[in-house]
Amino acid sequence: MAGLLYKELKLNRFVFILFLISELIFWTLLGCLFGLSDDDVTLKAFSLVAGVFIVISTFFSGIVESGIFSGEERKKWAYYVASTPVGVSGYIGAKYVTTLIFSMAVVLLHTLVLSAYFQLIGRCGNLTLLVVALFYIQLFMRSVEIPLVVRFGNKTGNSLKLAGLLVILIVSVVYMLFGDTSVFNNMDNFWEWLFSVLKDQEKLSTLILSIGIMTVAVLPLYYLSYRLSVKWYLKGAENYAK
Repeated sequence: MAGLLYKELKLNRFVFILFLISELIFWTLLGCLFGLSDDDVTLKAFSLVAGVFIVISTFFSGIVESGIFSGEERKKWAYYVASTPVGVSGYIGAKYVTTLIFSMAVVLLHTLVLSAYFQLIGRCGNLTLLVVALFYIQLFMRSVEIPLVVRFGNKTGNSLKLAGLLVILIVSVVYMLFGDTSVFNNMDNFWEWLFSVLKDQEKLSTLILSIGIMTVAVLPLYYLSYRLSVKWYLKGAENYAK
C-alpha cells in the first residue's frame, strides 16, 4: 500500500501545499492586523476572527479531502485495482490514510500557530479545543461521505451529502424559530456565553470529556467506514460509464 499512498500524496501535493501556505499567510496577516495587542477588546476580536477562520478553514479542508476520491471513476481502473496484489483494500486504504494525514496536518498547523500566539499574547490557547473538536467532526463527515461516494459515485454521493446537510439546516432553522436563541441575539451575548464556557472549569471539563468521547467513537467509525468502502467499491464501479 506504500506505493499507492505515495501516489495519492504526490498527486495531491500541490493542492495540499497551496492550502497550508494560504493558512500560514492568513495567520500572519491576522497577527499583523491586530498587532498582537494585549488590549482585552482587541484580544476578543482577534479570538473571534481566529475562531471563525478555523471553522471556515476546516470546511474548505473537507472540500479538498473530498477531491481525493474524484477523477478515477472508470470501470477499467476499478478492475485493474482489484487485480493488483494490494487489491481494493490497499487502494481504498491509501485514500483513507491520505485523508487522515491531511486532516492531521491542518490540525497540527492550527495548533502550532495558536500555541505561538498564546506564548506571544497569553490568549487563544482555548481555541485549540475548537481545533480538536472540528478535527473529529471532520473525520465523522468523511466517514459518512466516503462510502456514499464509493458506492454511488461523486455526483450522487455528494447529492446525498447535500441532502443530509439540508436536513441539518432545516432542523437548525426550526430551532432558531422556536428554541431558546437568547445567546445569539447579538455578538456580545454570544461572546460572553462562549467565554463563560471556556472560563468555567466545570463546563470546560464537560467539553473536554465530550471531545474525549468523540475520540473514542469516531476513530472506530472511520475504520468501519473504510471496511464498508472496500466492500462497496466494485459494486459502485458497475455504475461507472466506462
